[in-house]
Formats: sequence, C-alpha cells, structure tokens
Amino acid sequence: MTNRNTPIQTIIFPDENFKLVLGRTSDAVDKAYHEEVEIKYYTEGSSSLLINGNVILAKEGDITFVNPYEIHSNISLGEDKKGGYRSLIIGLDFFAPFNGQHLNLRKLFISDGVKVNNHVQGNRRLQSVFLRIIEELQEKKAHYRLVVRGLVEELFILLLRSELQEEKGEVKTEETKQIAIIMPALSKIYTDYNSVITIEELAALCNVSKYHFCRIFKQAMGKTAVQYLVQYRIDLAEMLLKTTDKSIMEIAWQCGFFDESYFYRCYKKLKGVSPSLTRK
Repeated sequence: MTNRNTPIQTIIFPDENFKLVLGRTSDAVDKAYHEEVEIKYYTEGSSSLLINGNVILAKEGDITFVNPYEIHSNISLGEDKKGGYRSLIIGLDFFAPFNGQHLNLRKLFISDGVKVNNHVQGNRRLQSVFLRIIEELQEKKAHYRLVVRGLVEELFILLLRSELQEEKGEVKTEETKQIAIIMPALSKIYTDYNSVITIEELAALCNVSKYHFCRIFKQAMGKTAVQYLVQYRIDLAEMLLKTTDKSIMEIAWQCGFFDESYFYRCYKKLKGVSPSLTRK
C-alpha cells in the first residue's frame, strides 16, 4: 500500500533493454517506494531499515528484499554502527527483452501478488549468486549481460522456492523492539526537521515518558535525540551545499537552524570544515 505523503521514486535505467542497476550504498533515510525490486546484501556491520512499517536489523551476510511499491527507508544508527551493503535494483520487465521462456516478474509480483520475505538470513546459495552478479556487473567481461541474466533468474527462483513471506516471520531482537518504540520520533525528525522539535513532543509521540524515551533512544541509536536531530540536519545541509546554489543562510534555515552562528558551530564540529569550505 502506498502513501500519498511518501514520494514515488523514479528509477532510471541507462539501458531500457537491461533494466538492472547497482543501487546506491549511502545511508539515506528518506522514505520512498518504487515499482522495481530492490535487493541488498550486507557485507559488514549492521544496518537498521524500515520496510512497510516493519523494523529490520540486518547484519553481515543478511539479504533484504523490497517488493514492488513497499515503502522503505534506512535508519541511521550513527557512524559506529553503520553497515556496508551492495544493492541491486531490478525492473519488473528485466527478462522481457531476452529471447525464449523466462520469468514474468510483472505477473508474479503485480498480477499474482507474490511477496518475498523482506529479511533473508543464512541462505548461502543466495549470497553466492548475489555476489556473482555484482562481480559480473563490475568486471563487464565478454557476454556479461547473458551471464547476469542467468544469475538473476537463478536468484529469483531461489527466492520463490524458500523465501515467500507466508513461510517465515521476522525475528524481533531487543534492538529492533527499541527502534520500533522510537519510530514515531524518527518519522517526526525525518519529516519535520526544519521546524522546532522538543524532546517532550517526541516522547509523547512514542507514548512513553521523557526519561524512558531518552534512555531507549540513546541505547538504540548510539546518541541522544538532540544529537541525532542535529546530525540529521547537518547531513542534509552538507548535501544541499554540494548540490544546490542556495545561500548558506538559506540552507541553514531550510534545515532547521534559525541562528547562523549556531549552524556554523554545529557544522564545523560535525564535519570538521566550515560550510563555506564545503561549498568550495
């Protein structure tokens, strides 16, 4: 189910006859959804993400799968907990340009309503196939697209055999439970970062006391709610400084800093350089 407040993400494929791209490896937190399938393999550390309202804590060796039109976002856990992953985004018409019989992903996921587990753990064969796809895409040796086509088909067949949603349930750890509690506060930060946000307001959204909220937030995210909010605002400001021509003060205001000197101090402390130097 989609949400009118969540933007649909447009995936651009360089070649319409080969609808597969290596996805981003950044820890973006903006919620989004798209028609395409997105598969991630986690190579190190741990990462938290939200898929259709379910909190998932993915660790090294895990695979996450976003079905078409599922709302999803990464949850930043701080630099000390930041996990690494490789990502594939695959169009539902990926197999269509190839000759012969092939999987019809559009029929499977849209017409038939098939859904794959969002969190796959301990499936070594899937891990191996995924990493071989990445290797072929990076090396681009002769006839690599034909090899990738076969590997992607094997990948989906393995998923359909053993990873359909009705067959497994997500195992909730203490950390995922904590993140689930503070999720309303995280959503507030992600959407209203440019307005005044108080700890009391965030705690109320989570239906817990201020003391309990502060304790759980620090345990789950590795920093206080205030530190997390400031870090998120500064990360957004850095992106805007690098990608837009807006003035520094305009960016500061857009990111929720209404005192220019405070913005400069926070930016220098967290990024190690001034906003003006980042722009240069």
